Amino acid sequence: MAEVCGLQSWPDWFERKNFWIRISGPSGSGKKTLGKWLHRNLSPEKGILVIGFLPEQISKLEKSLDEWVRMTNCGTILIEGTEKFTSLQQKFFFKILSENSGDFQLIFTETPGVEPTEIFRPFRELLLQRTIVVPGLDEFNSSQKKSLIELILEELKDSMGREDLRLSEENLHKVLKMNFGKNLSGLRNLLEESILSSSGSEIGILDRKESRDRILTIPDSEDLDLRRAVEAVERQKILLAQKLFGGNQIRMARALGISRGSLQYKLKQLEIG
Repeated sequence: MAEVCGLQSWPDWFERKNFWIRISGPSGSGKKTLGKWLHRNLSPEKGILVIGFLPEQISKLEKSLDEWVRMTNCGTILIEGTEKFTSLQQKFFFKILSENSGDFQLIFTETPGVEPTEIFRPFRELLLQRTIVVPGLDEFNSSQKKSLIELILEELKDSMGREDLRLSEENLHKVLKMNFGKNLSGLRNLLEESILSSSGSEIGILDRKESRDRILTIPDSEDLDLRRAVEAVERQKILLAQKLFGGNQIRMARALGISRGSLQYKLKQLEIG
């Protein structure tokens, strides 16, 4: 995975018990995916939580962090969007990072090009010391893209309980030839749908539909985004019904326990052709 980020090898400080890092990259470039991979490889025996919203009051933030550390058994806290931090939140984490006193891991993600809401310069300068940049998907060479595909497949097969599946070299090259633009979500959706549609031990790659560019893979249990989780479950169940009933909407709706009108609305909403 170091190759995906343009590195020959990982920095020495990755080996430390209480490491921290900022992962910077365009929207949909796989920052969170990389953060989870780092956790699985560096602290597999511990838990991980993905946090997309922080309390504004420092007393509540301090209490929440203590609770997150307890929940993960001193594992990894992945916090999204450092560009949205208030100056008080930046000062709070600057103190933690500079004192290096915690017995847990912190992974921050940030989208470049988005002007920070507020700036506490010491915190911003400290982040620069441990920043890994994930390029847009269209900037990857063939070798980097191959590593990324393998990473995403590993995560998807694990979350969907299909560790037995394999991707042939022929189908791998088929994916490598596809154009997904800058965004990783089209690639993720293609691989997820291909796994769902596979009945044997080999993953067959489906023809790609250009309109499917939203990330709707079921989040891991540590991800607290409830709305996206509900959408992802709905999408997966509809795709399964579509496969079982050959696209017959009446039978699909009956099996899913919803009206045909509701099914048609969800097909459009979730961009399922």
